[in-house]
Amino acid sequence: MSDWHGAEYFARFPGKDTFFYQMKLQELKYVNETYGGDFVLMPGDTNDGNWFTEKFVEKFSDADNPQDAVLEAGKNCYVTMRDMFYEAGYERILVAIGDHELGDNGWKPNDPKTLSVSQYRESFVRALYFDRETDQYMYKEKIGDAPSTPWHTEFRHTSFALRHKDTLIVTVDNFYQVSDDNDFFDPKQGIGGNGVITGDVVDKHLVWFERVLSEGKRDPSIKHIFVQSHLPVLQPVRKLNSSSMFIDRAHHSQFWKIMRKYDVDIYFAGEVHAYTTTRDTESNLLQVVTRSNRLNSFSKVTVSDDIIRIEAFNEIGPKQTGNMNYTSNGELVIDKSSAETKITSDGVLELLDLQQPLIHFDFEKAVQIEKRKAYGLSSELITKEVTIRGTTASLVSPNKGVFGVLYDAQIAYLETRPGVYGNMSGRFDSSTQMAITAMGPLCAGSVMSYSLWFSTDQPDEMILVHFGPSWGNGDKFNMMTLTIDNGTLKLYANKSSILEVQTSSKLNDATFHHVAISMPHQSSLLSELRVFVDGLAAQILVEYDIPLFFVPFGKLSLGGLGFSSTSQSDFPQWKTFTGEMDEFMLW
Repeated sequence: MSDWHGAEYFARFPGKDTFFYQMKLQELKYVNETYGGDFVLMPGDTNDGNWFTEKFVEKFSDADNPQDAVLEAGKNCYVTMRDMFYEAGYERILVAIGDHELGDNGWKPNDPKTLSVSQYRESFVRALYFDRETDQYMYKEKIGDAPSTPWHTEFRHTSFALRHKDTLIVTVDNFYQVSDDNDFFDPKQGIGGNGVITGDVVDKHLVWFERVLSEGKRDPSIKHIFVQSHLPVLQPVRKLNSSSMFIDRAHHSQFWKIMRKYDVDIYFAGEVHAYTTTRDTESNLLQVVTRSNRLNSFSKVTVSDDIIRIEAFNEIGPKQTGNMNYTSNGELVIDKSSAETKITSDGVLELLDLQQPLIHFDFEKAVQIEKRKAYGLSSELITKEVTIRGTTASLVSPNKGVFGVLYDAQIAYLETRPGVYGNMSGRFDSSTQMAITAMGPLCAGSVMSYSLWFSTDQPDEMILVHFGPSWGNGDKFNMMTLTIDNGTLKLYANKSSILEVQTSSKLNDATFHHVAISMPHQSSLLSELRVFVDGLAAQILVEYDIPLFFVPFGKLSLGGLGFSSTSQSDFPQWKTFTGEMDEFMLW
């Protein structure tokens, strides 16, 4: 149950004698009675956690400061949460620290939230992982010769390992405070960006992690190894309404390499409120990112000697939540019964094929929004229309890429004309809107490429592709906006960093042209981007070169600013696109 967010109410209203407690209890009882489970695995974000604010502190009569409020709110929240799961039939819940368990990212130097991090961890651990009768830490049993938790580090008790039957389960707190006084942000390496805390496992914590996995690997009675933590390691992942924090260095991190080395079966993560299953390029290690927001979805893991089976369930029914009725919408099976491990998958758990485009719009057909069900978003209250910058959109352009229906583009006033490939292209004018509700896929320094066909005869500077922040101005991070300015292509990383494409003739000649843009490596400089126009490598000029670090919580649109928070006043010269587009693909 990742990103459950169901326990926030208890921070102010603890105990069993509330309607909310009884309502959530019935939901959990239904899940237990219908689907069973020896215990519950929760990769973080059980609440909202904004307990450090002045407004919240004032609500606690005994709290004189943010630290006192965090301790009291955490005790209320986690004690009640543990009681509720226990009453529902789950005696054991294994919860990883998420960013919301630490007040929600990011963490500025010396602000009340950052100064309360130790109180966030203390209230979490004391309520969830200490025995109420003996006042002793519950998970002290060694794994072979390895200690169960990294004693003498700040992660003691929040990172821990335990054995359940023939499976080793390691929970990791991957929120590492780099500094007390300085923001940690290194766009050249594509890491940091969340203040003084970043996503990483280092030093003694990493040594402990490897030692535990090594002991588990050499124990012949341990058949499977699971690791859970909050933040995804591998990119890209599908994302919905998330700040989209990540593990620094992704598959190059020592954290990931150690899991690969010791044959971890599954790394479970959350954070991004959407499903993505990704296979390591060098092993059978899988990253499985799931969601369970307000219990409108969850996943069931069934383990035998040779088989690991995960089934995803999505809530159905007329209410937004609390229908207590679920349908299966994806399955992942790892079969280790022969010399070669076999992995099969379907639905929302289908393995991501990164050789294929994540997003592909062919403009052949528009579909009513309510006919394209995106699992995990809600129950049967399917949206029939959305508003994009004041314009009502009731249709979608289906995404033919492997990111699937969640990355359909909502469209309004998009006509079709004969296209370059297939039958149709999209005809844009000043009223057209085409935007994706989900976030990404661009994130930090991750490598990306995209291409499209376009045709126009307009002299204005018009938006072809825009990727900008979902909220705020995102000034710390980069956008990625492709425009055409009187026949010249320009690519904006921000207001000052602009790449201009040099071509022998202007491209606003009312004929179709093809443009492809590719990053050669992680966190490349803007000047290192490769641009191809009509199949030929193009020369570029760059003003104020920088390493690319894309806003992690950005949104993508074609022809306009879409669902992003980018203001027209920030770029008054930009106009919405007038012309035609065809075959947009993003890798």
